[in-house]
Amino acid sequence: MKSILDQNLITVYSFPFDIFPSKLLNVINVLSEALHVEPEIVASAMLTIISGTIGNTVRISPKHGFEVAPFIWLIIIALSGYGKSPVIQTLLKHINELQAKAYNEYQKQFQEYERRLRKAKQDESIDIPEKPKLKHHVVSDCTVEALANVFENDSRGVISYQDEIASLILGLDQYKVKGNDRQHYLELFNCDSWKIDRKSGVKFIHNTGTSIIGGIQPKVMPDVFKVNSFDDGFLPRFLLLNAENRPMKFSRQAIIEEIISYWRDLLNWCYAIPLEHDDDGFIKPKVLTLSSKALDIWEQFYNDYGDKMPFLSERARVFIPKLIAYHSLKFAGVLHVIEAFSKGITSINNLIEDETIHHAIELIKFYAGQTIKALKLYEKPEDTLNEFQKRLIETLRSLKGEVKNGKLQLSRIVELFNHGVPEGVSHTPEGISNMLADLGLTTEKSTGNYSYLLWESEKIQKLFSKTTVTTVTTVTTVTDKSNSENNKVTEVTDVTVNSDEEVIDLEHEEFEIVK
Repeated sequence: MKSILDQNLITVYSFPFDIFPSKLLNVINVLSEALHVEPEIVASAMLTIISGTIGNTVRISPKHGFEVAPFIWLIIIALSGYGKSPVIQTLLKHINELQAKAYNEYQKQFQEYERRLRKAKQDESIDIPEKPKLKHHVVSDCTVEALANVFENDSRGVISYQDEIASLILGLDQYKVKGNDRQHYLELFNCDSWKIDRKSGVKFIHNTGTSIIGGIQPKVMPDVFKVNSFDDGFLPRFLLLNAENRPMKFSRQAIIEEIISYWRDLLNWCYAIPLEHDDDGFIKPKVLTLSSKALDIWEQFYNDYGDKMPFLSERARVFIPKLIAYHSLKFAGVLHVIEAFSKGITSINNLIEDETIHHAIELIKFYAGQTIKALKLYEKPEDTLNEFQKRLIETLRSLKGEVKNGKLQLSRIVELFNHGVPEGVSHTPEGISNMLADLGLTTEKSTGNYSYLLWESEKIQKLFSKTTVTTVTTVTTVTDKSNSENNKVTEVTDVTVNSDEEVIDLEHEEFEIVK
């Protein structure tokens, strides 16, 4: 399977929580416990939202002529009812309050505008008033045209919250015979200018930019992000995060004001970063560059992942350019801003140091592993094994050394398969035979009425390739030489078996237990 090779090349890393200041990490842990979600979900949502509050005020640049905006796009892959929405809504609460305040102020200004406009129409000596603009912090359900109006009014950029990201993707070009909404979103990732041509007229949007955060159910994802999402690079523009399937539990942990106030102060600090424009209406962001040491680290990381790229599966390969050339720098910029806030610095330093870029790379390594995990959702159903089938395949792998004359006793398969499993989960010989048949293998009976498996090497080797890494406990009978009576004792060792490595010959082992 292609995903096996991807897993061998892209190592799975845990989330690097130590990159955060202690106070922010405390907020992450409290929200994780209070809302009963993994802390990785909280931290990822935080990084995405912070990127939207920073907006177009900064760019991150490893060299002259290459600048990256900090906006992050995140998809949380989780079953319905997991709890991703309460997390995002909690983190967006203050921003929604700011949006409500801005809207109320806009309403007052618009009423005054209409009053003055009426007077100007009645009296030519009175100048036409300037139409007020609404300050935008967050959007949810809007068309490309509506989003263009947002950018026209507020060039800082916004946060796009999509509770179900599928509605956004499926809605692109929904009402157009020859639409190009998807193309506009491809350009939006790089904060490119938009030129929108409609029958109603032409609109040119100088500055664009949005962070995107939302969720999708695992079974829905392959239907929403189809082959064309890999081909045109749309899906690789998103970071993918897989939520665990965990039991629901009530938590007595409350979200107290002291905790949430730190998060609110961080958001306010980011919104206070100034945004400048040139005479033509384009933004003049503050450019954050990498220190010499930081650039050395980033370049080595870039090249290391670039070397792996040709050997990855086609689906995995398309994610690498965005991860190493864009998301790594986005994270560097966001972490640089968080660090400035945590240190009480009033303005942002232009130089990103080596520790910050190292932390950004740690994040990329985590999300690269998440990407490979998410791509398993695209495997064909026939390639997906249930837990019993996986256990049976590993049992066959362990008993390979006992094959004689192309046959393996069914009783040994049943014995080892059932060893250590809970009561009610064990399988009868008939049940094991049926499972083997489902895997395309054949069992027969000898003249002595003994059942055995026909060891079809080619078929069985293909089954071995469908399992990744399993821990097999080998129990061997050895002689204790220190004992005068030469009593036999049991030696237990753990052996890691990898599908693409040669299977360990356990012919001389007494028996094996698959964990």
